[in-house]
Formats: sequence, structure tokens, C-alpha cells
Amino acid sequence: MMLDFQFLIENILKDYKEGLKMKYYKVIGEEASFRDKEDLAMQTQQRQEALMEIPRSLTEFHLVLLDTAVLVVAQEEKMNDIEKNVAKGCAYINGGTNGLFYAEQMKKKRRIWAWCVVSFVLVLLFAWLISI
Repeated sequence: MMLDFQFLIENILKDYKEGLKMKYYKVIGEEASFRDKEDLAMQTQQRQEALMEIPRSLTEFHLVLLDTAVLVVAQEEKMNDIEKNVAKGCAYINGGTNGLFYAEQMKKKRRIWAWCVVSFVLVLLFAWLISI
């Protein structure tokens, strides 16, 4: 794949050089001098270096995307853990609420039983006092 890419770059540079020569000839009307060819070669070299930088940049970008994908997966796992913990917390809160409701009911029943026992003792005490 890299050889195909290198071949493509060389073809692009070759076509570019030929296009520059034709443009120069059309504009100026004569063949390029040694200095002009030198300038063209320098520009071509700079563009070739820029083209060679593209695969490196793409590789770095690909690595950044891979790192991002790993981070997204890790964050997804953490989000799943958070969701599980929230669900457990809801279950505990519901259990606590039910426990408080049961305790309130038991408190009311105890109060009723206490009044019943106190009333019974008072009736017995009153009956004992009348019998004396």
C-alpha cells in the first residue's frame, strides 16, 4: 500500500513538473532557464516534502483516533458502572422507605396496644377499688 502511495506521489510530482514547464512556456514564451528550473525544482521539492508529510500526519491522526476510541470505551464502562450504582441506590432508597413505613405502622400498633393495656389495667383497678 505504501508503494502504491509512493508511486502515486511520484506521478503527481511528474505531472506537476510538466504542467509547470508548459505554463512557464505559455506565459514567458521560451524554455525555462537554469535559474528558473532551479526555482521550480526547489518548489517541487518543498511540495514533495509536504506530500511526504501527509502519510505521517495521517498515521498520527489514526493513532489519536485509536486512543480516543479506547477512552470512549473506558468511559462507557464507567457510565455503565454509574448506572448500576444509581439503580442499586434507588433499590436501597425504596427498601429504606418501605422500612420506615413498616416502622410507622408498628409504632401505631404499639400505641394502640399500650392504650388497650392501660385501659384494661385501669378497669381492673377501678373494679378492685369498687369491690373493696
